[in-house]
Amino acid sequence: SILMQYRDNTAIIGIKGAIMADSFLSFFFDIASPEAIAKDFDKAINDKTIDAIVLNIDSPGGHVWV
Repeated sequence: SILMQYRDNTAIIGIKGAIMADSFLSFFFDIASPEAIAKDFDKAINDKTIDAIVLNIDSPGGHVWV
């Protein structure tokens, strides 16, 4: 799962669970898709009020992407 929070001028992107493509397993387990992570990261980069981005990752790993 992914949670994006803002504190002052900092975007905090919380990533919890395995990092893998969305599937039916995401209903049963904490799964963060690379596409969703990239979407939130791009949103934070393009926000002119953000001075820093923190990735708070609690993940056992995931799929290898080529």
